[in-house]
Amino acid sequence: MDILIIITGVVLLLYAVCILYYRWGWKQLPVDNQPKHPPSTAVTVLIAARNEAENLPALLTSLQQQRYPLTLMEVIVIDDHSTDETASIASSFPFVKVISLADFITEPVMAYKKKALETGIDQSLGELLITTDADCIVPPNWLENIVAFYEEHKKEMIVMPVVYTSPRTALDIFQTLDFLSLQGITGAAVQLGLHPMSNGANLAFTRKAYYAVEGYKGIQHKASGDDILLMQKMEQAFPNGIGYLKSKDVIVETKPMPDIVSFFRQRIRWASKSSVYQKDSMLLVMLLVYVLNVLLVVIPIASIWSSDAMFYLLIWLILLLIKSIIEYTLLIPVAAFFKRMKWLIYFPFAQPFHIVYTVVSGALGFWGGYTWKDRKVK
Repeated sequence: MDILIIITGVVLLLYAVCILYYRWGWKQLPVDNQPKHPPSTAVTVLIAARNEAENLPALLTSLQQQRYPLTLMEVIVIDDHSTDETASIASSFPFVKVISLADFITEPVMAYKKKALETGIDQSLGELLITTDADCIVPPNWLENIVAFYEEHKKEMIVMPVVYTSPRTALDIFQTLDFLSLQGITGAAVQLGLHPMSNGANLAFTRKAYYAVEGYKGIQHKASGDDILLMQKMEQAFPNGIGYLKSKDVIVETKPMPDIVSFFRQRIRWASKSSVYQKDSMLLVMLLVYVLNVLLVVIPIASIWSSDAMFYLLIWLILLLIKSIIEYTLLIPVAAFFKRMKWLIYFPFAQPFHIVYTVVSGALGFWGGYTWKDRKVK
């Protein structure tokens, strides 16, 4: 048992170094200023949607309110075999071009979202392609600020911040805190050039770069990964061509999962991409995080059979406290940027669930399948 505690302590120390490095990377990101010149870049916003009749009106309304020249703006909704009113709702917005994915595929595919985006891109006109999700809301200056960053820095891919809407339930709070840490790591990873991290709810890339890497070719066997796996390809083709836009004017809001089952399905889907990550730094970080959480699950279980069970449980609680303090160092500046500071008080209480879900979703994502959008996928 003592050996287990020592090993956990060493792994926790390595984890602390990793988190502090991410914190440093996040702090190094400059906060982008307002646009200095009128835009001149034609953009296409791509939305792959399946049974999103409930969510789509809010997103399209927020796009309708964009302060961006209509002559330079194209919005395409790709309807992925919806059985609700998704297509008709999208068509009711005059500025939206609606494409039915069913018109372009004749047999089942593994990655429907990638196929939908691929189809939309092939039918699009914009120089800069921007993806978001149907359950998102974008701010009024979203396109204006993205294009200003693109025209100034000429990046081939732009990664941008995403946040959950203000939480209402305990599960919402947990997801908000967990997602904040992922957002901090995403920004830091891009800034430091460590490994690919992005979110398709707020991602931009050039048409030129997309076709240069042959789009989603070679990554279509994974249902998930329209963001990170495409970024992985672009990172190889354009080593200095990826940037992170740290601006509050481009933060996209999305909804947390409504229940525990859908939450686990989402996280398993995210974890399923890990088997095709190519960068050693990404794999090492994931392994470090997973091993630490496995150890923190094993300690309280193993202590049951120890004569000093209460002592080891106390040690376990101290390790959890140390882990929380380490993670607070990253969460505080990230939560301040996203205006989610008041929820940090709940973070230590979420640790046990966070550890268990990391172990379970990581294992199922790597070895198992999952259901997403009423489809059984791997």
